[in-house]
Amino acid sequence: GWDVPMMGGDAANHQDLVKIAGPEAAAGYFFVSPPLPQDMDTDEAKNFLKAFKDRYKTVPVSVWAVLAGDAYKVLEAAIAEGNDDPEKIAEWLKQLKELPTLSGKMGFDEKGDRVGDFYRIYKVNNAGKFELQAR
Repeated sequence: GWDVPMMGGDAANHQDLVKIAGPEAAAGYFFVSPPLPQDMDTDEAKNFLKAFKDRYKTVPVSVWAVLAGDAYKVLEAAIAEGNDDPEKIAEWLKQLKELPTLSGKMGFDEKGDRVGDFYRIYKVNNAGKFELQAR
């Protein structure tokens, strides 16, 4: 009976939220998260989603598979540049600004945080689907 807006972070970016809570209880829930795979508009993301859907007959239910692919691409690029130990890789990542990845241009600041406009706001609709609210 507590009718207040609820908001959370990117851990809620998975259909298990609706599965566990039920569509009625989850309706109206907001969360801040990396974009859902179907909301990514890079050519790399579109190609990945097509290949994924061709193989599994659905799109990924969360962004985590896509971000794992991005992590692989970043490490692959670092190693290809001759960085062969963790400290060299960490330094190389801090200068990275616009590597094309599935989720967009990848870059990091001096602390190692991702730079650029990346996070989105989603809301669970009455049918239990995640709707993009803001970029």
